[in-house]
Amino acid sequence: MCLLVSFMLWSLTCGFFPTNPNHVILLVIARFLVGMAQGFIFPSIHTVLAQWVQPHERSRCVSLATSGMYLGAAAGVLVLPSLVKLRGPRSVFLAEVTLGAVWSVLWLNYASDSPLTEHPKSNAAGFGQLFSSIKESQKIKVENGGGSMRSAKIPWKSILVSLPVWAIVANNFTFHYTLYVLMNWLPTYFEKGLQLSLQEMGFYKMIPFLNMFIFSNVGGVIADHLITNRILSVTGTRKFLNTIGFVVASVALVALPVEVGSCDLNCYKPKLTEFN
Repeated sequence: MCLLVSFMLWSLTCGFFPTNPNHVILLVIARFLVGMAQGFIFPSIHTVLAQWVQPHERSRCVSLATSGMYLGAAAGVLVLPSLVKLRGPRSVFLAEVTLGAVWSVLWLNYASDSPLTEHPKSNAAGFGQLFSSIKESQKIKVENGGGSMRSAKIPWKSILVSLPVWAIVANNFTFHYTLYVLMNWLPTYFEKGLQLSLQEMGFYKMIPFLNMFIFSNVGGVIADHLITNRILSVTGTRKFLNTIGFVVASVALVALPVEVGSCDLNCYKPKLTEFN
């Protein structure tokens, strides 16, 4: 339910997103709501995957689910410039609302509770036998006077002072900061720095995001292989693949030219007036 509500909030906010740069307050409110909705979406996705996906398939499923963001970005840079030219900037946000509505209808019709709730789809997906032993052990624990899993308190203090937790926070901050900077500025870099129109570039402008989609899924398959075959531990696998990803990305960013022709930094400043 949290995933559905967050996604609907995000979609509806896109529908009312003002394209007039003079409406600063509305822009700030819209951005705040979009950020709040996205803040709930990703934890909800991981919760659903943790409930439905078996451990030996978890890495590839998480990679597939999150890589949809990169595939969407690839499709966006391919389709949206032409859509803006034909229908104006407002059409971009209306397209997002439409896609969000379609997804919400599909989710309402086909999504179900977690396998632990004995939903018919749980047995159809092969989870019945897998989780029956878990439920039985929980039942025995409760009968013997132990607390249920749902009644356990969240150890917030231990979480906040945990070095591994903060290492993951730093990892995600670094990755997503770079990702969103590139996603927001790459079109401007193409047009202002390389003097290339997005419409003229055709398929080539999709390559950065398409590569992210492909290799994200490749990494998920490799991670499951390393863990399932006990080549590396779960922690070792995460460290190994994260290190490779960050090193390759860092080398690629450092290799970018500092200056492109005679274009100075003013070329890369986004102009809100372009949305009028």
